[in-house]
Amino acid sequence: TCPSAALDAQAMLKMMEMQAVLPHIPPSFDREMREILDRSEGLAGFPVEPLIDILLEICGNRVEEPAWDAFYEWLIQFAGRREGEIAQARRHLDRAIDLMTARRTCDALVLAGKTLVPFYREEAHEELLDSLYVCAAAYEQLGLLWAARGTLLNATSHMANRFHNDNNVERLGSTHFKPLKWLDLR
Repeated sequence: TCPSAALDAQAMLKMMEMQAVLPHIPPSFDREMREILDRSEGLAGFPVEPLIDILLEICGNRVEEPAWDAFYEWLIQFAGRREGEIAQARRHLDRAIDLMTARRTCDALVLAGKTLVPFYREEAHEELLDSLYVCAAAYEQLGLLWAARGTLLNATSHMANRFHNDNNVERLGSTHFKPLKWLDLR
């Protein structure tokens, strides 16, 4: 048999075993999936991207269960090696937003903070602003209003700098300033 077909069958078997016991993780599921994905590198015909997307979706729906966090982080790292640093940071930002929704504010802040350095590039300007807003919202939920204000000022500074470089008034939309105004009013 073809090595990629055999590995694909093994991955599908593990997925079926995991689905049978959801929402719990089978004891060896994450270790075995890591091994399968590691062995898939360099195999032509193995559906790595769809498998990663499915696993990330399953883990993404389990934000209330910290047991999935380590495996989810490993998946993001694995996908990031294939897709690049900015794509990896986008996945981290999506996860941070999910964690904010699940009221896991400290975890969301840590994850959103990890995205700031990769997003500090011209091609990721909008993502940088989104990441700063998630950080500000997390600080606000934690009662650290001074940190939230400082983070929003940082985002505003980036927008003003972008406006100065582009002279594009649309980049200075009033929706970006509203959180800062409301925070100052508090």
